[in-house]
Amino acid sequence: MILSEREIELINKVSKCNYKSSDSIAKLSKTEILKLTDLLGNLIGFDVVTGDIDDLGREADSIISKLLVLLERRGEM
Repeated sequence: MILSEREIELINKVSKCNYKSSDSIAKLSKTEILKLTDLLGNLIGFDVVTGDIDDLGREADSIISKLLVLLERRGEM
C-alpha cells in the first residue's frame, strides 16, 4: 500500500500519532487501522452544491478504502 504525502497528512490530522510513511501505517494492528478508518470517517461531509460528499470526504473515503484493502490482503477482513 502506498499513501501520498497528502493522505499521510490527513491521517496525522485525525490521529494522535505522527506517521511518516506508508510502511509505518501498514505495520499497525487491525484494531489500530480500524480506529483510523473510524477517525477518517469523521472527515466526510456533505456538499450541498453537488449533492454529494465534499472534497475532503472524497479524500478520506479513498484512504479508508486503501486501509480496508490492506487488511483484506493481510487476511484480516
